[in-house]
Amino acid sequence: MKATLLQLGALGLVAGGLVVLLLKDKDVTVFVSLFSPVVSALFIVGHLANQDRVLDKINENTNGVLKQKIKDAVAEAMRERDQV
Repeated sequence: MKATLLQLGALGLVAGGLVVLLLKDKDVTVFVSLFSPVVSALFIVGHLANQDRVLDKINENTNGVLKQKIKDAVAEAMRERDQV
């Protein structure tokens, strides 16, 4: 959530600066060339943070929970087989 607010704040500041420069009839090419990578990097960092959370969850499910689920399923199948 904090990353999203930072991203939106930075985007708002850049957009505001661009509007001010356009209203004053100033050249915006340097402004855009300087701040486009900054805004892009902020959004990429936010995406990577989300990707890290997803990968951690996948790792937890495959390494921890999945092994236990497999053991439980095998034990249940063997119990059912032995009852028949």
